[in-house]
Amino acid sequence: MTETPPVYPTNIEAPRPEPLPFRWISQDLKNLVQLAPMSPYTRALLRIKFNRPVPENCTTFEQIEAWLATLPTAPNPAPPPSPASVVWTGNTSNPNSHRAQIARGEFIEVTGEISGYDNCTVGWDQSECVQVPLSIWEQGIAEVEEYVRESVEASDKEYGDISDYEYGGDDGIEIEDDLESLMEDAERMIRERDGEDEDEDDE
Repeated sequence: MTETPPVYPTNIEAPRPEPLPFRWISQDLKNLVQLAPMSPYTRALLRIKFNRPVPENCTTFEQIEAWLATLPTAPNPAPPPSPASVVWTGNTSNPNSHRAQIARGEFIEVTGEISGYDNCTVGWDQSECVQVPLSIWEQGIAEVEEYVRESVEASDKEYGDISDYEYGGDDGIEIEDDLESLMEDAERMIRERDGEDEDEDDE
């Protein structure tokens, strides 16, 4: 008697791989979802960013993050660079570079602050004590303000309460110190650095 060969099922599916951990487009968006996952502004922003509404049963940050990780078109960008507390420019081996001047004590410290709103929903603040090199002071107050602004913009944002503002942006740089008075101090330090006070005494 001839044995019947075994019949193997033909519809066996390969195991599906687990979805990769979701990588956020930006830290600001992640912070917003953590802060207010059920806010209509947050959910509207996610719908715009990912072109589909957030499911109603996703009510927590963890649930929203897990849902985003399942999207076939979920963005997967490279992680952004860590923000620097102070903006350094110039060649560090150059004795006239900003870093070298600060290392020698040739600076005057200025505190700058920027307030504004992200995504029209969350108030935020940035504050940083910035060591402004004398070479920047030599270029005038406008350059000092620009140097301070760039440094403060590179600092972390501190988020506040959800608001109903329908615009985004910031209120501009606010410097807490009297720049006119500090400019006089800078001019005196520059003269001392260049030895001009000694020359005037000799005359």
